[in-house]
Amino acid sequence: MRDSLHVNGLALLLLALPLLSATSLGTSGTRAQGVENEYVYYGFVPANISGRLNRHIYTEAATYNTTKAFLAVVGNLDGTRVRVYKLPDEALVQEFTVDKLQNVTLTLSNNTFFKVVASKPVSAVLMGGVSLEMIEAMISTFFTSVEGGYIGREFVFMAVQAKIGLFQSGTWAIPPGLPFNAYALEDSQVSIYDADGNKVAGFELKANKRRALEFTPYRVYRLVSTGNVMLQTFTTDSPCFYPAVPGGFLGTLFYGSSTEAENWGASWARGNLTFVASSREDATLSVADLDYRKKIGEEKVAAGQDSQFPIKVVQISVKSDKPILLMFKSDDRDGGIAVAGLKAGQEAYVYVPPGKAYVFAYKETVVTVDDVRLQLKPDEALPITEGVHKLSATENIVLEAVNHAAGQGIANFGQCLPAVQSLDVTSEQLKLTPVVSEELPWAYIAGAVAVVAVVLLVVWSKRRKPQA
Repeated sequence: MRDSLHVNGLALLLLALPLLSATSLGTSGTRAQGVENEYVYYGFVPANISGRLNRHIYTEAATYNTTKAFLAVVGNLDGTRVRVYKLPDEALVQEFTVDKLQNVTLTLSNNTFFKVVASKPVSAVLMGGVSLEMIEAMISTFFTSVEGGYIGREFVFMAVQAKIGLFQSGTWAIPPGLPFNAYALEDSQVSIYDADGNKVAGFELKANKRRALEFTPYRVYRLVSTGNVMLQTFTTDSPCFYPAVPGGFLGTLFYGSSTEAENWGASWARGNLTFVASSREDATLSVADLDYRKKIGEEKVAAGQDSQFPIKVVQISVKSDKPILLMFKSDDRDGGIAVAGLKAGQEAYVYVPPGKAYVFAYKETVVTVDDVRLQLKPDEALPITEGVHKLSATENIVLEAVNHAAGQGIANFGQCLPAVQSLDVTSEQLKLTPVVSEELPWAYIAGAVAVVAVVLLVVWSKRRKPQA
């Protein structure tokens, strides 16, 4: 029964993912280093992918296990050459060329470190878990633009979402609303097309507005906008780091999804989901409800510590007076992976949830963890233990957090991976509008109105002439 369920789920996934017949470039080769216009993506497939498949909210089936995950590589631009390697032995998994809106999906074994080397930016999504294979699970991730960063005017992406909506297989997938959201950082006219070029949606978004979206699961789409936007899919069952505006992960302004008040601490909900902020300086966060453009509270972050708190509205903006890293952590019993990165020379305090994390180096890099300097070779992965750690590096680095409760596996997971080079991509020319308008000084305005009224009355009185 368990094996049958797994095979049927995998078959459903493969039917849903139209695999590109990749143009083969060979099956052997050496690792390319220092290649011009090279974009490199790193990742780790968790060792223990297991959980309990809920066929109904009040009943659970037997524990399942799976020994593989999927890596979907979607072309942002035509003629993109791609190599996928297992690490640390540099074994070539596959080599191919992918065009725009095409995808190649590879299978990777549990406990595998890997890297993707592409001649142009791609959309690379690592995902796994039986419910996800059966198209009955969601993930939390921001998608990268065709230029590689998380902010842009064009996105090519795979719609990783469940085939049915809010509530399936006992999982509270996306409460509430649709899984995807497009966030406008500027006034934007947005159009969305499928892989055949058919327009499937079109709408206008003012700055700081968002549009909820859903798609056919595992199909590829293209979003084009006249202004800069961000694209996220979200579920309370999956963690993710929030990219900063205007670029990277360490910053002072963030947009994205959360979930409503009733889902925090509810008896039916997973208990320890939380937002986590960390900073190298004492920081004050201003949290706003993005839909209503209303400030809902403040959070204090002590230097070198993690601050954990709920955000009990569906769509959020977080503004900090000092640079922070911001993460949404799902319940440890659900587990998952979350990816972030630091630019060369940046120093941050990183929260590693229960489980562990890995730092990936693209070049020979000196990584400093809690004031201990470590020399990493190219493609080397450095494990970091649970807790809060001071982290910096002499070159760009990528971090993957693997979250799970002690002695437990990860049920479902997925992330759109950033290229190491994309950490340098910024949108400095953004014309941002404050989410929360500054409060008007009503007392002064009232006084001014009164003065103007008196002046008008005097003028009016003088202009009146007495009747003869």
